Amino acid sequence: MPKTDNPNIASRTHQGSVDVYSFSRSSGDTHYMTARAGERRNPSVAFRQLADAGREREATVISQTGFGDSAKYIDGVAAIESAFGKIEWPITWLDGGHAALGTQVTALAGTPVDRVRVGKRIVGSEFEDEYARYCFLGDLMSEDATRTRPEQLRDTFARIERLLANADMGFDQLVRTWLYIDRILDWYNELNEARTAFFAERDVFSQMMPASTGIGVSNPRGRAVVAECIGVAVKGAAVDVHEVDSPLQCAASDYKSSFSRGAEAVLPDHRRLYVSGTASIGEQGDTIYVGNVEAQIKWTMEVVQAILESRGMSWDSVSRGVAYFRNIADLPVFSRYCEEHGVPQGVLLETQAVVCRDDLLFELEANAIAHQHQ
Repeated sequence: MPKTDNPNIASRTHQGSVDVYSFSRSSGDTHYMTARAGERRNPSVAFRQLADAGREREATVISQTGFGDSAKYIDGVAAIESAFGKIEWPITWLDGGHAALGTQVTALAGTPVDRVRVGKRIVGSEFEDEYARYCFLGDLMSEDATRTRPEQLRDTFARIERLLANADMGFDQLVRTWLYIDRILDWYNELNEARTAFFAERDVFSQMMPASTGIGVSNPRGRAVVAECIGVAVKGAAVDVHEVDSPLQCAASDYKSSFSRGAEAVLPDHRRLYVSGTASIGEQGDTIYVGNVEAQIKWTMEVVQAILESRGMSWDSVSRGVAYFRNIADLPVFSRYCEEHGVPQGVLLETQAVVCRDDLLFELEANAIAHQHQ
């Protein structure tokens, strides 16, 4: 499936265990691919179907995130390599304590991609179009697992800063971050303090606060935190990148958490929205519907929908996302909500994870794309 000549065409396809959201522009196509392998299924099958979907679209993988058992990390990477061939992109492998494997891949067709390396390890991908340059980074962590958890977070942010600088970007051009945090409830306040201090030193608060997900999962290397991020360097005044507020929630900074509810990049031909990890938090920053997973899921979905609608988008605009469950047994509640409200669940990968408060049972993040009429 080579690049189309028709700009700004979006499509959804389902192939075996793979769901693909494709967005075509005159400069190339972006494919968001989500694959699932159940607890009793061989994940190699899902990886082969994922690789086949990419080859069919003549696409180059730029990043991959996987949720699965840490004990299966080495075999899992070997299975990915067997399916795709040589791995030349960052793979961020995470363990939320649930055996079923799920993975998401972002891939480009018709766009040259350069790799970002730390030594021999590939940790990112760079590419550009006529409007901006982009840097996707993944599987980033402190080199020293013996350092304190806040020190490991600072190490990770410092590495992001260096890699962005190598791509001729500043830390202020960081648009989206993902922080995958081991034992999150043990040190979330310390994490927020360390992140706030690092951001203050870089004057982030007077510029643009990135959208973010901070979620509790472990990782095969035993680090306190593993990160992914996206940097965007615009080429001119025709592009605007800005924070997005939540119509139904207060700012996260109101309860001393340094991230924005969302971020949007507005280009002449389309808009990309990054909705931060969103949970059942009310207008005053308090947890609402404590102990009621159905009500927490409903409120979270309504909050995300309100953010989408505030940017002229809908659930049909969503290209990828992750639904995080404190208990994966609550998945049918989410599936029922999606079915009843027309939410395209195929592009929303489901996994088990610990949300940042012990009374939060569900969290959702999402990316969305909309046409921009020139």
